[in-house]
Amino acid sequence: METIRKTYKYRCYINNRTKKTLMTIMRMAITPVWNACIAEREQARELYRQRLDGAFCEHVQECKRDLTEEEEKKIRKEVAKTIKWPTAYGQYKHMRKRDHPEYADYNAKMMECTVAQVDSSEKSYRALWIKDDKKAKPPKQTKLHSCITFRQNGWQPKDYKGGRLTLSQIGSVRVKYHRPIEGEIKTVSIIEKNRKWYICFSVEINKN
Repeated sequence: METIRKTYKYRCYINNRTKKTLMTIMRMAITPVWNACIAEREQARELYRQRLDGAFCEHVQECKRDLTEEEEKKIRKEVAKTIKWPTAYGQYKHMRKRDHPEYADYNAKMMECTVAQVDSSEKSYRALWIKDDKKAKPPKQTKLHSCITFRQNGWQPKDYKGGRLTLSQIGSVRVKYHRPIEGEIKTVSIIEKNRKWYICFSVEINKN
C-alpha cells in the first residue's frame, strides 16, 4: 500500500480578538523558538565554512595546484562529517518548559512543530549547499514567523463540517472550505501572508 502526502489550503477569516491572540503567540513563542534554532544552525554552518576554507588551503599547498571538482566534493563531504550539525531532537532545548518558563502557557506540540519546521528547512538547504548549489538559500531568522502548526492534537476536526475550526489556545475561526478533505489529517497550520489568513491541512492518503 502506497502512502502519499497532500496539503489542502483554505482561506480563513478571523476577528480582531483572535488575530491579537495569534500575533501574541507568534511574537512571544513561535518566533523566539524559530530564531534560536536558526541561530544555532547558522553557527554550525559558519564553523563548516571555516574548516572548509582551511581544508582547501591545506590541499592546495600539498598538491601545488588547483583542486579538481571531484576533489572539492570529496573535501566538502569529509569536512561536513566533522561538524556536529544540530538536530530537531537536540533543539527541543530551546522550547523545553523547565528551561524556559516563559513558554509554560503555550501548547508544547505547537512549539515542537516549529522546531521540526526549522529542521526540515535546514536539511533541504544543506543537501544543496554541500553540493555547492549557488541558488540554495538557508532558512533565516525573522522578526515574525507567521505560521503556527499543530500536530497530533490542538484542533477539533469535526468542526470543519460547519465551516469553522477550533484551534487550541486560539479559538474558533471561520474557514472557506471550497473542497472536501480526503485522507488522515496529520498537521494543521494557520498562516498569515500579505495580511490574509489561511488554514493548511497536511494529510496522508493510502493508495492501493
